[in-house]
Amino acid sequence: MATSAGPSPQAAAQAAAQRTTLARANELVAEHLVRARREQDLALRQRMYSEAYVAQMSLPTQDDLSHVARRFNDIGRGLNAIDITRSLRDGIEWEIVALNEKRYGRNRVRHLLQALLGSDAGSELRRYDFRRLVNANRRDDVTARIAAQPWSDGELEDLCEKGKYDLAGYAATKLTSPIWADRTVNVMAELGMAAEAESRALQYMPPAKELSQNGLAMLTRLAVTESRRGHSDNVLRLVRMVLEAPGVNSLTSVAGSSGWGKCEAKLWNEWPRWRARSIQWLSIPQPPFDGFPSFSGSLAADLAAALAGTGSNTTSLKLIDGLVGLIVREIANNPTGVLPKGADEKTVLAWADRQRRHKEMTQTLQSLMVARVVAGGEVDDAAAKALDMKAVKRFMFEFPHSQISLRILSHSAAERRRLDQASPGRGEFLRYAALIEQGQGREARALASTHPQVREQVYASMLTDIAMSLQNADLEKKAEAMIDAYIDLEYRADTAVVFLLLRQGRTEKAKEILRHFVSSVYGEDVFIGVMLLRELGEPFDASMLTEALRGDTPGKVANWLEAIDALAWSAASDEIDMLLRTPPSELSALSADDAARMRCTAYGLQAIALARGGQLEAGLRLVTDRNLIQRDYWCKGDRDSYFDLSYLVHEWIERGHAQ
Repeated sequence: MATSAGPSPQAAAQAAAQRTTLARANELVAEHLVRARREQDLALRQRMYSEAYVAQMSLPTQDDLSHVARRFNDIGRGLNAIDITRSLRDGIEWEIVALNEKRYGRNRVRHLLQALLGSDAGSELRRYDFRRLVNANRRDDVTARIAAQPWSDGELEDLCEKGKYDLAGYAATKLTSPIWADRTVNVMAELGMAAEAESRALQYMPPAKELSQNGLAMLTRLAVTESRRGHSDNVLRLVRMVLEAPGVNSLTSVAGSSGWGKCEAKLWNEWPRWRARSIQWLSIPQPPFDGFPSFSGSLAADLAAALAGTGSNTTSLKLIDGLVGLIVREIANNPTGVLPKGADEKTVLAWADRQRRHKEMTQTLQSLMVARVVAGGEVDDAAAKALDMKAVKRFMFEFPHSQISLRILSHSAAERRRLDQASPGRGEFLRYAALIEQGQGREARALASTHPQVREQVYASMLTDIAMSLQNADLEKKAEAMIDAYIDLEYRADTAVVFLLLRQGRTEKAKEILRHFVSSVYGEDVFIGVMLLRELGEPFDASMLTEALRGDTPGKVANWLEAIDALAWSAASDEIDMLLRTPPSELSALSADDAARMRCTAYGLQAIALARGGQLEAGLRLVTDRNLIQRDYWCKGDRDSYFDLSYLVHEWIERGHAQ
């Protein structure tokens, strides 16, 4: 991309002179209220009132805002009656509170919340107070609040999702009531507090029956997390403790879960909310991949997976064989039988339960067959049937220290033949995935050239999930090699790849992908490309941007808007102005209504850019006279509109201009 010289000193000085003061911002809101009183359209008048009241509650002031909140609520109760399709107030309370809590004390914010929510304020006030305690790192107070609500929806685990790992660990050690045992052991295990987790789990080993807590399940979960860290000796010791404990037969009947937990999946917790910077994409801010697929099985299956997850060795293989024998005996001792004709309800239910148990035990046995191969066992006929792509992906993703790829690449001719007999082409599918996981892109490309069908089952998101898992386990060199192989094989490089490259410090390679994003046919890629290139200091000429965009007529116009959206994030109103003056020629090929809608959206984004740059008044001039439909263009998220007074004021304040 060509280099942009940036704004001239004269332009910068002019922009500074046009910045809106706080006093002028208050005047603009007052003028908006005057226009609302004169508006003849009832729906638009109520909408304008709502926008003004939200802006008033957002702007810094020492005035009591209770009367404004009451007026806002009165308007809000009338919105649906006049058939406005989306309510401006949905979720707006927390936007107002978020702005106010940065400036005012607890009592004022609580007072505002109570005024906004009335009788419904109780739970929201508790959420607000809890967030304040977390942000202040008041460990004992946070722990006491969590302890008071043992059935709350994941408050302890959510601390990790917010990056408060030390706070979560502290709270887990202090929550000693039996009702918390299972959750606190999980949190401590996921945080690497293995000794503390083991000590607590041992308190609930059979024959202890305290609140039905299962110490065997706790130790199994700990073995899984230790396996993910590559602590093979600890895994062997924990598995033996479980197998030698009383009540070991319950290993086949107790459900397990070896999926990543919030407190160990740190890389996903740190995922940058790039898409949340986009006006269009605000409704879908999550990563474009499944960070936490859930794999449920039995404790026996999880123990075997933990053993295999640390590598191949004869001790692990012997223990897995012992688990296989346990399951085989249980299947033999619990035949399903045949349901007699005319059986009564009790007999039918008992038969159905036996069928269910038989299915669970059979699934467990299949999982053990896979683990046995990963640990170094032979691929016999039974294992060949179980070793499908889903099972392989699970091991690669959940157990980054496993040697499953090396094991696949070392399959003998007889083992490969059994795999292909179980499912035609399975050997090539597995080998292709293993080559990529090992970073052997050239070899994978050669395999794909002779067996092109391998790409059908080894899809892009599966591979980026596995690379994320490697990076999360601090296996950075291996993650780098895998991503290089992924790129070499010309899979679509999405935002997960960019994130990994930036995380690995490979900025120049990330920029290469972002430059490609800018000329992509995928709208999200255009936004991410333009936005991140600017953030990474990559100079480019916005006037040349429309020539780089690809796609059909509507697609190219949509991507033009994506580029403007990205420039709006960095308040680059001058560059947006260039794009507004040189729209893609395809814009004229649209219908008059569609073209008008696209231009209206583009100028709405320019209004947001101006507000973010401090020029609130200039931005408002672009949207002040919009009707209800125009206020809502391109908006599909939690908030009703972005091209109106309330949002422009919000962004103006967020960027630090309300001084």
